[in-house]
Amino acid sequence: MLICDVVALTHIRGMTPTWRTAPLSVMIGERGARRPIWVAIIVALMMHLPIMPNALSHFLYGHFANSDEETGPLSDEIVMPVELDVGLTDDSPPAPAPAPTAMKAETGAVLLPVATPKQKPPKPRASASAKAETPPATSSDQAKQEPPRRAVEDPRRMAGGAGAIGAKHPNVRIYLAMDLIRQSPLAPQLSSILKHVPQWQVLLGGTGIDPLQHFDHLSLSGPHMKSTRVVVAVADFNVSVPRMQNAIDAVVRRSGKTGRWLPGSVKRPVAVVGAKGEHRVHVLREKRLLAIVPSKAKLGRRKIESLRRFRPSRSVVAGIYLTTPWRAFRRAPLVQFPKRIKWLRLRLTPVAGGRFLLEADAKDVSHKAAKVDASRLEEQVRAVQASMWLFRNRYFDDPVFDVKKDMIRLRVTVTEVQLKRILAQVAGQLNIPPTTP
Repeated sequence: MLICDVVALTHIRGMTPTWRTAPLSVMIGERGARRPIWVAIIVALMMHLPIMPNALSHFLYGHFANSDEETGPLSDEIVMPVELDVGLTDDSPPAPAPAPTAMKAETGAVLLPVATPKQKPPKPRASASAKAETPPATSSDQAKQEPPRRAVEDPRRMAGGAGAIGAKHPNVRIYLAMDLIRQSPLAPQLSSILKHVPQWQVLLGGTGIDPLQHFDHLSLSGPHMKSTRVVVAVADFNVSVPRMQNAIDAVVRRSGKTGRWLPGSVKRPVAVVGAKGEHRVHVLREKRLLAIVPSKAKLGRRKIESLRRFRPSRSVVAGIYLTTPWRAFRRAPLVQFPKRIKWLRLRLTPVAGGRFLLEADAKDVSHKAAKVDASRLEEQVRAVQASMWLFRNRYFDDPVFDVKKDMIRLRVTVTEVQLKRILAQVAGQLNIPPTTP
């Protein structure tokens, strides 16, 4: 192609290519030489240089060629939208005007946006149908929605003035409001359990006194509840004083030689009962109080006689206090208390719908430890609940755990059926025959 172009250029100028017969000195290009064929060769070379495969052609192509890899595909976005009014009508409401922005007029003046007052959107109101479709809250949701509760009191405080005395090492304290328990359907089942407790049999068993029907309040304290020899008990009775005194006299007679009435005031008699005379029974006639203390306890007669009456029952049915609760739960196969928890308080209160609210406060060593122990206890309780659900024997509803400083707090509701199930388990452990409804 290059040769053809050279020939064409020479013919255009009316010349013939004579480079074959020319000497070499002339072909190199002497000054003034009239050899236009070299001019034609240079011009043709410059014309074909860009398309020839060489370094210069690649350099020019790389810098001036239109590459899709660098610019990318053309965008589909319209840079300058043009609205065409072709006379079409639209019944839809007009679109809201765009927010004003700063514009520059042709004259150079800047048009600032006009500030418009902001309007707050109206708050949506729940309709009656939406309220009706709201699902009822579960027991755990109700516990979470309730206001912050007060701390669980010590059973001594629940008892009021009658809780002024207690054991030397009160690792266990129990308070029972018998007058409230009698009003619940659980009364027959609980009365049967209390009658068969070995400690009751040692003290007033077989005397015709019913622990649930003939007492309104009961307060117990001691290092443990395995033996009555270390337990301090205070109760207020609702039977006549002669009947209560006759029941105690029956216990004195069956105690043998160690049983006797101590000399003293007729209004406040004191009896020594037990196979070895290990108990003292104080009868406060004017207050209708009965105090049973160990004979070796360093509780003076005056201190016992200065006891005040129980606080009137309000809503609390039962209260329990345990130090080092891990000892009480060490035989529990499913729930193991951490050993660093100092004490545990429980409170049982009846609520609406035939349910009972169980609240617990556990004192830990620190806030960090309380969070860790609360998480572990919750996992264990959830596992127990899952196993009970598998066998369709739920003993409580969903528990709610929370931590406040170094205190682990628990809230859980128990139904009447669940409480009866729990009492049946207790009766089974004590080999008590089931009660008939």
